[in-house]
Amino acid sequence: MKYLAFVFCFVFLVTATAQNSYLKELKVEGYSLVYFDPSPRVVDLGQGALGLEFPFFLDTLGFVLISIDSSGNVFSAKHIVQEDNDAALFLTSSDVYRGGRHVVNFRASHFPNITSGFAVVEGDEVWGRKTSNSSAGPVTRSYFVSDSQMITMSVMNGRVGLASFDLNSRQELWSNVYKTFDIDTFFIDPVLSVSGFPNGDISLMVRRGNTGFVDLLRISPLGDVVQSVNLFPADSVMSYSGLHSIDNDGNIWITGIKNIDNEVVEVFIVKLDEGHNFLWKRRLFAENFPFYSIRIVPTLDGNVVFTYIAQGNLPVIYGKITPEGELLWYKGFSFYRPVVTVLPDGTLYFLGQRKYYEDGTWEDAGIVSKTDENGDIAGCPQYDACLELIPEYDVEIMPVEWESYPWYPLDDTLSFRIKDIEATLTPHCGSPPPPTPYFALPDTICAGDCLSPDSIYNRLAHQVEWYISGPGGLDTTIVDT
Repeated sequence: MKYLAFVFCFVFLVTATAQNSYLKELKVEGYSLVYFDPSPRVVDLGQGALGLEFPFFLDTLGFVLISIDSSGNVFSAKHIVQEDNDAALFLTSSDVYRGGRHVVNFRASHFPNITSGFAVVEGDEVWGRKTSNSSAGPVTRSYFVSDSQMITMSVMNGRVGLASFDLNSRQELWSNVYKTFDIDTFFIDPVLSVSGFPNGDISLMVRRGNTGFVDLLRISPLGDVVQSVNLFPADSVMSYSGLHSIDNDGNIWITGIKNIDNEVVEVFIVKLDEGHNFLWKRRLFAENFPFYSIRIVPTLDGNVVFTYIAQGNLPVIYGKITPEGELLWYKGFSFYRPVVTVLPDGTLYFLGQRKYYEDGTWEDAGIVSKTDENGDIAGCPQYDACLELIPEYDVEIMPVEWESYPWYPLDDTLSFRIKDIEATLTPHCGSPPPPTPYFALPDTICAGDCLSPDSIYNRLAHQVEWYISGPGGLDTTIVDT
């Protein structure tokens, strides 16, 4: 028998039994849970439970909220629709669960006004606020400052609007508009992400016009501007287009990309201290895994974990970084373009869109998974990954002035319809076959015949390199595209 070998980027790894982890297929009677738009959210409900929020539009209106216990069983599933506006497009928020409450945002266009607002789910009760004032701009996201305070965000005509609500009394505390004269225009939703400092201040990452540059805006729980800076990369094709997070010491962790001709050629992580001073930058290099998205979350042990999601199959790389920017470890998962939530202890929740079979085929399906704190799933094969973390230094930080003034409040109340629906989770260990560098081939073939390896293990690999040698000095490498 003859053998051919090739280089591949995922290596098979069998893990020991992981406690309190699972991988299951989610089915909701009458609903399609694949190709989400906008994306759903996976949230930690505490004590190992998780919640899934699915916003829907077009043929299915409102949003679906599914709650799952620590063993991976559904204990609640609801479909919620705003009563006076069935056409509302529901959007997910930056921080969607705290203190027993879920929050989602919605927007519906009825020219000349844009109706938008938020809905808060508390057990079997839903309440919310909306505005039809076109000058206020659409509400795009919400954030829990504490168990009793929430802030909503809205953007229009180069301004960022914030409104703060007391969740116990359901009354507005304050509402302000924030503006800097250095910005001529915004995208529709320039607030890329929001995070919280240990003292209760919030941090907004705001996109700067039609560039990839951003401002970091620190605001107190009372709405006052504490500090604001602009991050200006030395390389004009870089952009801070990812999320940012803040650890227990107040350090700020930021992700970004370098984009050339609409292709992401570099992904990087930047760390700042609480005063927005530059500490370090690292380039994340994953050869043959084209970028789709990245998320970074501080953990309770003082490190941070990241999820790098690539295009195609076998796409997720999960790893841990020290406060000094050293890569501790990393591994791979096979979920297709998943929504990922990382808990402070390192546990991951995945919501994927494909179900894989052992022969390497797949079909569209909603896949829900929970790992243990080491990123392992009980009884399921895992993958190792190819990744480098490279030090770089090219970040310039400059102070920038923002001002605030009163804003249009969200003072119209809302009513909702709630319907119980049927949702089930069934076990499915659906990781595709891991790539392998060896194939058995026949000893002899006839001239002109096609030769095919007797294996299906590499149909989902990101790149295959064949090394072929033989009589007459045959010695070559071929990249299989």
